[in-house]
Amino acid sequence: GTYGYWTSSYAADDTAWYDGWEVVDTRDANSSELSPFTDFMVYDAAGVEQSRELLQRDGRTIWLCVRSVESLDSKRMRAIEQLLEQTTNSNIVVLTSDNVDDVYDILNLECYAIDSVVLTSIMRADIGVVVLEDGVIVDKLNILDI
Repeated sequence: GTYGYWTSSYAADDTAWYDGWEVVDTRDANSSELSPFTDFMVYDAAGVEQSRELLQRDGRTIWLCVRSVESLDSKRMRAIEQLLEQTTNSNIVVLTSDNVDDVYDILNLECYAIDSVVLTSIMRADIGVVVLEDGVIVDKLNILDI
């Protein structure tokens, strides 16, 4: 195909250079495998993209959304302990925009990295819970509401 690139040769308000163009697709030419989840990208500690795996788990899955390690104060840690008592660890994964290893060291749960803007879109609270059934969100709670 033909590629167009912005150059300083044209003024930004000069429409002659882009009249008639229509964006029909955007691709990363350096990637042979793109995720169909372009807004929801989750990575394991090794940096491997795991979005599909997280969204296609069967049964009930609980995402513990942790914006930062600093938000893991004693009050929220007690609420997390209550959550863990109510369910098995195998059903819970942590999504964090902080350092995955640091969060794992504190919570000792399966952790995934996620962009902070996406995490805020999913959960407004500093720490919250998203409950999924077969990949469909059925509930969202602030950790302090557990």
